[in-house]
Amino acid sequence: MATATGEAAEECPPKTVLAISMLKAQWLLDDAAHDISGGRYSTAQAIELMETLEELTRLMRETIGDAHL
Repeated sequence: MATATGEAAEECPPKTVLAISMLKAQWLLDDAAHDISGGRYSTAQAIELMETLEELTRLMRETIGDAHL
């Protein structure tokens, strides 16, 4: 599974990586809302969104901590 933020994330502070992942999830959710209503949402799009949301969850736990979630 590819990460939501890519290989360049290794050079960024954790909170920057988290913010980038949040933005990607937002874009994919916006696309999903638009494409689903028009009957154009593919399985590949759904998989990318699920993987991005899973990565976002992981990053939030690592960055913010499980105790705060």
